[in-house]
Amino acid sequence: MAPKVSIPAEAVDDLYNALSVLSRTVTHVLHDRAVEEALGAAVSHSKVQVLRLLSHRGGQTSSQIARFLGIRRPSVTQITDALEQAGWIKCRVSERDGRESIHELSDEGRQRFSVVRRQQRHLLRNTIRLADQRDLQAWTNTLHSIAGFLARSDRAFKDFCLQCGAHANGTCVLIGADTDCPFLSRRESGRPATARKPR
Repeated sequence: MAPKVSIPAEAVDDLYNALSVLSRTVTHVLHDRAVEEALGAAVSHSKVQVLRLLSHRGGQTSSQIARFLGIRRPSVTQITDALEQAGWIKCRVSERDGRESIHELSDEGRQRFSVVRRQQRHLLRNTIRLADQRDLQAWTNTLHSIAGFLARSDRAFKDFCLQCGAHANGTCVLIGADTDCPFLSRRESGRPATARKPR
């Protein structure tokens, strides 16, 4: 086992500050500002995340949306009711369980989310150009690596999920790209599948 390296508190604090600034900047630029610019009004992060989930994964039940957002079903009902009233999603009764509703994007919701994605891509392209960043994959790999190591640093880490909906194909960068997203996977018990620890 390699000997532990002493890391000064100041260096650790600098890293924390840098990550905090990155997190807040991503939220402000790529969510708050991008959504407002694309849709002409502020829309809550939860609503945009529901649109993202439905865009990537198709119809979802209220239970699936609740797990994705990490909230209780009554709160999901408020969000989905608002999105349905806006005409951005449509709901139908599940054929498998008549007590459950399936929420899907409407044509309007699909178009709205597409506008948001275009605005986010536009801002990221500007970022890449401003930084004169030619090795975009290296940037991406570094960010994935930081997220993965940060998740591993928590000894209680078992099935941590960012609830990000970032990967349309369902893979999870935190636990290996060859592993199905632990949130979107569903066991017969109705609970999310447990993720294996990153290697």
